[in-house]
Amino acid sequence: MAYSNDIRMAVKHSYVDDRFSLKQSSRLHNVNYQTARAWKKKDEQTGKSWDKARAAQSLSAGNASEIANRMIGDQLLMHQEVIQLIKSDNELSPIQKAQTLASLSDSLSKTLSSFKKVTPSISELAVALDTLKFQADFIKQFYPHLIESFMEILEPLGEELSTHYGD
Repeated sequence: MAYSNDIRMAVKHSYVDDRFSLKQSSRLHNVNYQTARAWKKKDEQTGKSWDKARAAQSLSAGNASEIANRMIGDQLLMHQEVIQLIKSDNELSPIQKAQTLASLSDSLSKTLSSFKKVTPSISELAVALDTLKFQADFIKQFYPHLIESFMEILEPLGEELSTHYGD
């Protein structure tokens, strides 16, 4: 069965913005689940990842740096706890303690490096999407006669932003 682009966009919106599972999104819009999976996969192949858009949407709803700081803080707390356990363990030899500390240090370094690589692009996309939402609210409030035109370009613009900042 052929579906309109409006239906495809509604499924995507339910998945990305409303955070329904893909199965729930397809069921909500009376679309075969396999069809919804194919749409999602096709967009992924063209650089318009539904999952990246979903992650960015969830970060734009909150504060991305808060989330990253909380995760790094948790990692540092665990790091400190393990160091205390190593210090108090009398059965570990000095060599074993040094090896464990080296491994722990390597793990922390890799975690921090990962955040540096991932967080900027996701947070840029989150800011861009949040700006679009702000623009839509502004137009709705002060220029209501233009909202239909803005809404017409909003979805494709959001996809382009996902492609631009998602890579």
